[in-house]
This record gives sequence, structure tokens and C-alpha cells, in this order.
Amino acid sequence: SGFGGVDIGLMAAGMTPLWAVEYDADIAGVYRRNIGNHIHVADVRQVDYAALARVDWLHASPVCTNASVANADGEESMADIETAKAVVRALQAQQPRVFTLENVWPYRNFASFRLILDALGAMGYMYDFEHVNAADMGVPQTRRRLILRAVYGELLPPLPLPVPWVGWYAAIADLVPTLPE
Repeated sequence: SGFGGVDIGLMAAGMTPLWAVEYDADIAGVYRRNIGNHIHVADVRQVDYAALARVDWLHASPVCTNASVANADGEESMADIETAKAVVRALQAQQPRVFTLENVWPYRNFASFRLILDALGAMGYMYDFEHVNAADMGVPQTRRRLILRAVYGELLPPLPLPVPWVGWYAAIADLVPTLPE
């Protein structure tokens, strides 16, 4: 879950997060302060997803360290495969109507990603993935990410049209007068 960036966006769209999983207790603490106390500090590979409240929308953000272009020596690890298997277990246990995944673009070349795609197909989900620039979606940074969208029993709607880019300063301009010297 990280600090809850995806959850904050989903909440802005009118959704309510029921649970989140974060391995790092300090990061989970930031999530807790940002969003709420429904976060589980645990390794996603060890979670019993069937024991958690059923969700309509499941989101996964597997660790991207090994797939990042910033890691020139990175290659897929057993932990990446095991994490993908945990995502598949979560999908099977929760059977959400919507599933999304965010990662770095090179993740699409990992066997881990193929495991998730194969599970989605076997479970009857319609899915696609794209290389999306966050700035085109109103985020004040030009960060390109792999975005996978999957829907069960329906056709995927198109992605929203890009919005005008907003820089970081414009995004916080209303807060500047309230900041201490």
C-alpha cells in the first residue's frame, strides 16, 4: 500500500478502502496517519486474503526495484515471482469486480507480470495495460508508469483523456501562504 497514494485517489473518486497491506511498519504508520487504521503490517506473501473483508476493487503495486531502469543490474528475483503469486491468491480469494496494478514499465517483461495476466485471463477478466504518464491524469509530476486495468464481466472503459499538465508549484500554490517562514 505504501503511504496510500492510490487509496487517496480512490477516496477522491468516492470509494472507501476496507484494508491495505504494507510490509514496512514505518510506511504503514504514514498510511495510518493519511488514511486510517485498517492497514495490516505484513508481508503480502503471507496474508490470508480470504480472511479479509471482500472488496469490489483490488489494487496491487508490487515492488518495482528489480524492474526499475534506475537499477541497471536488476533482474527478476524469486521474491518477485512469490509476490506475483500472492497477487494471484488475492485475486482468487477476493474475486473483485475491478483489479488494477501499477508498476514501472519494464515490469511488463517479467514472468511475474505474466503470472498475473494468465490468472486474470483464466478467471474471466477483460484487461489491458498501458504506459501512462501521471501528468496526463492530473498528477503534478511527469512519471510514466505501467497501469494494468481489469474488469470482470464487463468491457473496459477507455482511459480518461489527458488533462493539461500542472507543475508541482501550481499544485501547492494555495498552500504557500499558509506555510511558516
